[in-house]
Amino acid sequence: FDRWQTVPRNEVFCGSADSLLWRLPRQSIDIFWFSPPYNLDDKFRPGNYEPGKNEKTQYGLRFSSKGDGTKLPELVYQAQQQLILSLCYESLKQTGLLFYSHKVRLKDGVSINPRTWIDRTGLNVVQEIIWNRGNTANGDPRRLYPAYETIYILSKQPAIKIRDGLSLTLSNPGKSSGGEGLTDVWYLPPKTY
Repeated sequence: FDRWQTVPRNEVFCGSADSLLWRLPRQSIDIFWFSPPYNLDDKFRPGNYEPGKNEKTQYGLRFSSKGDGTKLPELVYQAQQQLILSLCYESLKQTGLLFYSHKVRLKDGVSINPRTWIDRTGLNVVQEIIWNRGNTANGDPRRLYPAYETIYILSKQPAIKIRDGLSLTLSNPGKSSGGEGLTDVWYLPPKTY
């Protein structure tokens, strides 16, 4: 496919991120916000398995437990994530921001921080937000349950401002957002389906 001349608006595209992102015009996007698959081992992921079948459902979609994009070799997964972030870099405006949500993962007993591949993309980490989810989808009984994710705010420029003196508050009943303005810890439990 050719690179788009203008950014498509009000359209839904179905496809892999790498096949769509490279089509975006260079320096055309103000904000990216996404959470990638985490390359988890299925035996430690909850899901609804069909009795007698090697299938599970998630959000009402059926897929094979071996064909959902998980369990890639670690270096392949990291290269995939680095490619996606690099493609975002190409399409991001000089003043744009990329919000990338990921968590520290354990593979073969080793803790792997997403900064491993983020730092190879040319993007600057402007700030890190701790997203306290209040729960977890990862249920490995051998470890403490990870109840937070990090949202990395990334940009092309190292000293970009993410706020311009605007007064923002986090609407979060029962939890303090630290007064006026947002703190870098967000308590936002995801809705369950």
